[in-house]
Amino acid sequence: ACFFLFLYGGTIYVRSIALFYKWHDKFEKLNNKEDSLTEEELTDFELEASEDHFINLISSRIKEISKRARELSVDEIKELVDEQIYKYENNLTGVANAFIIVGVLFTVLGLFTGLVGLEEDFNATAVGNLLGKLRLSFVTTIWGIIFSGITAFSVKFTLSPLREKFSYHLILFAKNVLVPKYGVPDAEKDLGLIVKSISKASKDLQNASMSVQNM
Repeated sequence: ACFFLFLYGGTIYVRSIALFYKWHDKFEKLNNKEDSLTEEELTDFELEASEDHFINLISSRIKEISKRARELSVDEIKELVDEQIYKYENNLTGVANAFIIVGVLFTVLGLFTGLVGLEEDFNATAVGNLLGKLRLSFVTTIWGIIFSGITAFSVKFTLSPLREKFSYHLILFAKNVLVPKYGVPDAEKDLGLIVKSISKASKDLQNASMSVQNM
């Protein structure tokens, strides 16, 4: 069980580090040339982003909200992307907790198997076997704690700092590039609100007219 947890956690860790490092670098370069960013470069970025499920999901969410909002603040963008960005860290935190649970579980099982039948055959040999099983049982808890600590340490000191840099440059790119590009201009939004208001008033007037006729 610990082996599979270690394999699963290692896969998540390597994948997240590679993803955050790659796209943090790309977003940083795009932000540095924000004023001189060409339409062709933005198209190339969006094409590459569409091939990455993680980035495409975040980008699509920002674009979709931008089309309906007058503008998005940094905090609003952060709320949109945080759930997806923290997914890897949350999964690794779950793995760290699972290491301890598995270790304690095997310790309990070791204690149970060691105590079974001890009352019927209580002698020096039985006690020696019991102590051997107890040592082995507590070793699983120790290894669980060690693997949990390694996972938590890796998240805190390597993954989290890289995620913070990635998040900063992603939000900056979204605020300065994606939202202005996909957001509906103010005049068009105001016109849409006026049309909706007129349409609603027209329907209310029609309903009132029908009510008068039915009287």
